[in-house]
Amino acid sequence: MKSCSQQVADPLRAYLLNQSVKNPVKDFIKPSNTASTCLSILIIRLELTIQPGLRRPTKGCAGGVRPPHTLLWVSHYEGFSLSSHGKRLHTFPKVNAMVQEAWNKVKLHLFEFEGDMIVFDIYRGRPYLIEPADKAVLQMRVPIGEARAIRQLGVQFSEEAVRNSIQKLKDWGLLLPVGDPLPDQPQEPDYPEITHLELNIAEDCNIRCIYCCVGQGSFGVDQSSDRMRAKMSWDVARRSIDLLFEESLDSPEVHIRFFGGEPMMNWAVIQKGVLYAEEKAHQTGKGVSFSIVTNGILLHEQVINFMKEHNFSVQISIDGTQKMHDAFRVGIDGKGTYEKATAYVPQLLEALGPENVRARATLTHFNPDGLEAFDHLRGLGFTNPRIKPVTGNDPAYGMTVKDYLHVNKIYGVLAKHLLESDPDEVAIYINLFFNDYMPVLMSGQARKPPCGAARQMIGASTDGTILPCTDMVARDHEALWLGDVFTGLQRDRKHKFLEIVDVDNKIGCRKCWARYLCGGACASVELGNEGGLEQNAGRECIWIRHVIELSLWLYVKMLNERPELFYELYGNSAKSVLGPLAEVFAIDERS
Repeated sequence: MKSCSQQVADPLRAYLLNQSVKNPVKDFIKPSNTASTCLSILIIRLELTIQPGLRRPTKGCAGGVRPPHTLLWVSHYEGFSLSSHGKRLHTFPKVNAMVQEAWNKVKLHLFEFEGDMIVFDIYRGRPYLIEPADKAVLQMRVPIGEARAIRQLGVQFSEEAVRNSIQKLKDWGLLLPVGDPLPDQPQEPDYPEITHLELNIAEDCNIRCIYCCVGQGSFGVDQSSDRMRAKMSWDVARRSIDLLFEESLDSPEVHIRFFGGEPMMNWAVIQKGVLYAEEKAHQTGKGVSFSIVTNGILLHEQVINFMKEHNFSVQISIDGTQKMHDAFRVGIDGKGTYEKATAYVPQLLEALGPENVRARATLTHFNPDGLEAFDHLRGLGFTNPRIKPVTGNDPAYGMTVKDYLHVNKIYGVLAKHLLESDPDEVAIYINLFFNDYMPVLMSGQARKPPCGAARQMIGASTDGTILPCTDMVARDHEALWLGDVFTGLQRDRKHKFLEIVDVDNKIGCRKCWARYLCGGACASVELGNEGGLEQNAGRECIWIRHVIELSLWLYVKMLNERPELFYELYGNSAKSVLGPLAEVFAIDERS
């Protein structure tokens, strides 16, 4: 059976060698020429008109035109005609059927881990476990034709293996017929409602952490300023809460997060704000919940009881062991704060429940792997501690490239361990170490900004300035200002900010294969690294991309080797990603 190339080339060669036309191409038509080469030559030596009415292909490679573009245009029509100086010479009616045997690739990322080969469909967010023959086919130049694939890969693989790979990749949608549109870049939906409010209730702190990203609680404000060590007034807090309920539109739930500095330095306004928000929720028929980020030093029994009564969740900052914590998280007197920070942890866990209390440790150059911190926090009773790299590249504590590579190794060991662990342990550790990316992968949707800042969330500073989030209070960038709580949210500025931080617009992100799972770097981190909103996270990207690859590997390995565990963990949340496999797992029918 002749290949597609031979089927197209032979009639062209036979016709041209028997014609007498201006600028004959006889010398260029060789038996070994492929169909695409013949078409390129024809376009140079004659005038090739593809009917009906298509423009001529773009010049740009040997022979004058890119053959894949020629084939793509031809594939939409029942045939094409050759013409010279306005005179039709010949029509080849079967080209459309023949060209359909060639395929283009969607946007892909290929990688290997532990001997497994993974391909990731970038635009559609789907990972697949592949075989060597699949990888070889995907590494071919496009358009990929079956005959050329068999000929080119025949030394390594049998004809049957190549055919099976092509069919499999077609079934997965990784190979699409030349001429069919490739998947579009994913688009973010609009978020008309603001459902989350962060109140920077105290731009002050009772300790002086060495690595603090807001200037040890000063938020970069000059000591002569009226805002130096400022606390939010009740007037600003009340108006911020009013704005949240106004901007939440028809959303049935809203959430308020108290932040700082150390928010509990303004505990009286927090209490008043909680009661006021609950009254607003009752009036509007909405639900309201609260959270707080604290260093834990000001916790006591009455505070914990109030949090329990009013639907609070708590994040407390503890950097692991006492030695590591005290090295960085010091008081105004320069002494370590571990004992004060952990004093009320048992009561807090008992009152709110472990699911509502999270510890957060910061990785630095001096504790880059985080496993010691993780084990210590688990020993204190935290079931879901978070371990995150420090913000900024300060040489005194910032993570180096070598540090991130070390962290990558630790995460790789952990991922391999998880695959062999019992379901309970897998659920805990995946949530702790891969939770930034697994939910996005399971949703089948793209993450374009990295978080909810300026989408569903806004932050308010002590003077009432509206920002994408309160992490940005200490950052200086004109695009961060979204209005104020007295005159309202400026939606045009909100949309402009989201446009700037969209990964498809960011210089540092728009060509990265991982961008739709990562969402780009935190805007505050970018500015803290002395970059711009259009940049990426710098060194941290080394770690982010690796963790995303490990997340993809865990996904496909569980799906292929432990499908019941996969379903138990993700169930309906994975339906959009599973596609046809959803029927295999009968996801619609399970509770």
